[in-house]
Amino acid sequence: MAFITQQYVAVTGDTLTASIWNTEFQNIINAFNGGINNANVQAAAGIAYSKLALSGSILNGDLAGSIAASKISDTAVTLTAVQTVQNKVLEGTTVHGSLQPIETVPYNSSLVFDFNLATFKSPHKYTVLGGTPIITFSNMADGTVAIIHLDQGAGGYTVTFPTIRWAGGVTPTLSTGANKVDTFGFIKKGTNVFGYVIGKGI
Repeated sequence: MAFITQQYVAVTGDTLTASIWNTEFQNIINAFNGGINNANVQAAAGIAYSKLALSGSILNGDLAGSIAASKISDTAVTLTAVQTVQNKVLEGTTVHGSLQPIETVPYNSSLVFDFNLATFKSPHKYTVLGGTPIITFSNMADGTVAIIHLDQGAGGYTVTFPTIRWAGGVTPTLSTGANKVDTFGFIKKGTNVFGYVIGKGI
């Protein structure tokens, strides 16, 4: 739809004829019959969903550019496909089901477990030992809950943990049998990391 423009500017004393009125109304009719385009919608305007004649869902191909977040209401949306949410804060959210993948961390004598969520680092780690490493926790934010599995591989290995407040006040020792797995849980609270033995010699 083109912009509607005034065809005739009347002044005091003018006689408004049928021709003048017809021209003005025809101008309006022609403009509306052409449809509404982007130029007719102000940037701050919003179009109610009920005003759209849609036979199905709105797809990416139906949009030119992106929709400003301010134009989206807080009405619940049901998503059935897999969705990736990155660097978002979820407040007051009920999660009915979630899956934390187990990240296999290759053995290194300086064994670093990285908990950087911004780079999709899982808090669930698994390492097959190949020596006696010094363990370091990296990017462990306050509130992080982590599970680490240490697989003995050939067996007989020990590890040096970082500073951890262990349950019972005693640093645990590892199982020594070949292919035995010890599982530990950790919670970061302020400057403290609390450690728990979940299972040994599995």
